[in-house]
Amino acid sequence: MRINIFYMRVIFAGVAFLLFFTLIVRSVIYNQKKRSDKPAVWKETVGTLNPNGHGEGKIHYQVDDKEYSGTFIMRNENAVLGEKYTMRYNVNNPEEIEIDYWHPVFVSGEQTHPFIATIKKYIRKAC
Repeated sequence: MRINIFYMRVIFAGVAFLLFFTLIVRSVIYNQKKRSDKPAVWKETVGTLNPNGHGEGKIHYQVDDKEYSGTFIMRNENAVLGEKYTMRYNVNNPEEIEIDYWHPVFVSGEQTHPFIATIKKYIRKAC
C-alpha cells in the first residue's frame, strides 16, 4: 500500500510539472506572437512624472489630444514630481511606453528646481 501512495505522489508531481511547464511555454509563445503581429512604430512626446517614492510611479502624457497614464519603474532616483521627460510611445498601442530619463524637458516659463551637487571623485575612462 505504501508503494502505491509513493507512485501516486510521483505521478501527481509529474503531471503538475508538465501542466506548469505547458502554461509557461504557451504564455511565452503567445507574447511573442502578440509582439510580432504589428511591428512597433515609435513616436516621441513629453511626459510628466509622478513618482510615488517606492521605485515606481506614473507618467502622464497626451497622444492625439487623448490623455494617457502609464506605470513605470524609476530609473532616475532624483526624479521629482512634475518633471517632464522625453518619452516614446508605440503608435499601434500608445499605452506601451519607454521613458528617456537622461533627457529632461524644460518648458519655457515653467519654474525648475535648483539642484546643487558636489563631485567628490572623478574617474577618467580609458578609451
